[in-house]
Amino acid sequence: MSFAGVSKPLFLAVLITIVSVLAPPRVTFPYPCQHLTFLMKLRLNLYFKGLAYCFDVTEKTARKVFKLWLGHMKGLFEHLVAFPSPDVAKTWLQPQEHLHFPRFRCIIDC
Repeated sequence: MSFAGVSKPLFLAVLITIVSVLAPPRVTFPYPCQHLTFLMKLRLNLYFKGLAYCFDVTEKTARKVFKLWLGHMKGLFEHLVAFPSPDVAKTWLQPQEHLHFPRFRCIIDC
């Protein structure tokens, strides 16, 4: 599942965890496809129109599915993200750099 950026066991583990708290889908768009749509949007930043075409759903459905899964993934993984205090973050910069970035809190390395 390199196009989604996760291994198959991780994909299935997250799918099982999140599906257990979701209500039955109102549309005929299976949960594994919804999960894959979400991951492809994150990994490849495809347009919702392109995702809708790939999964044979409407653009509105692709957008709603992404927002739904985003909320559940946030709840599942929010304990993994921690932002340091401003004092700690300040120690990572040189004094000259701190003048340019006074509100610096983290470095996001993609």
